[in-house]
Amino acid sequence: MSVGQVRNVDSDYSNPWVYNISDGWRLTPQTSLLAAGVLAEDYQASGAMLEWSSNEKWQVFASLLGSRESFGDTRSGIKAEIQNQLTLPGHVSVGVSTARYSDDYRELSEAMDDDSASYQSSYSANVNWSGRTAGTFSLAYSYNQATDDYEDSSYVSLSWGKTFKYASINVNWQHSVSNNNDNDDINDDSYDDDVFYINLNIPFPVAVVLTHICAIQGDRTTYGLRSSGPLSDNTSYSRFGGSRYRKRSQHPSTATSTATCTTRR
Repeated sequence: MSVGQVRNVDSDYSNPWVYNISDGWRLTPQTSLLAAGVLAEDYQASGAMLEWSSNEKWQVFASLLGSRESFGDTRSGIKAEIQNQLTLPGHVSVGVSTARYSDDYRELSEAMDDDSASYQSSYSANVNWSGRTAGTFSLAYSYNQATDDYEDSSYVSLSWGKTFKYASINVNWQHSVSNNNDNDDINDDSYDDDVFYINLNIPFPVAVVLTHICAIQGDRTTYGLRSSGPLSDNTSYSRFGGSRYRKRSQHPSTATSTATCTTRR
C-alpha cells in the first residue's frame, strides 16, 4: 500500500491525497489474481486483474476496473481490458491490447480535469527487442476511439532503455499521428504536442535510489528528482520534487513535491 499527494496535474480542483492498496495471489501454477484500490477525497476506484500464462512465452491479462468520482457531478463507470504478450525467438516480444469504457469511467487525472476527453474504446500494439550491448528498444502504436463529443486520437511512441554498471536510463518519445482537436471546449495544444521523456536512475550503496526525470511537451519542460529507499524490511519510501518551465516565458512555476510511503505485506 502507499500514500501520496497528486502533483503536476493540470486540474480544475485542489490536489488530493491518495491512498493505494493492492495484493496478489497465485491461484494455480499458470494463473494469478491481482486486486487493487484507490481512495481519495472525491475519487474512488477498484479493480481486479487475472493473469494466465500457458508457458514462459505467452501471457494473457484480463482486467475489470470501476471508478467513481465527485469532483464536479457524481459519475461512475467501468473499464474492461484484455492484453496479450508473446515472446518470439531472437529476443523479440510483441503485445496487443484492447479496452472498452463506459461513458463515465475516469482515471484520477481525467476526473480532475473537466475538459478531459471521454473514450469508448482503445487499441494498442507494441514490438520490443533487447540486446545485451544495445539495450531494449520498443515501438508502440495506440488508437483511442472517443465518444461523440470528442475526436478520436492516435499515437506512436519509441523508447530505449539500458542498464549500465552504476546507473540505468530510459528515453521515450511520443508523437501524435492523427489528433483532430476541434472541440471548442478543449483549448490545449498539448493534445498535438510531441512528448520527450528521460528517466535516469542512480542507485547508491546505502540502498537509496535517485531518479532524475525530464519531460518536454510543446513549450513546457518538467524536471524533477525522486529519492527512494527502504525504511524497514516491509516498508519503503519515495519522495519527488520538481518544477515546470514554459520555454516562451522562461519563468518556472512553483516547485512541487510529494512523498509516498509503501508497505509490503
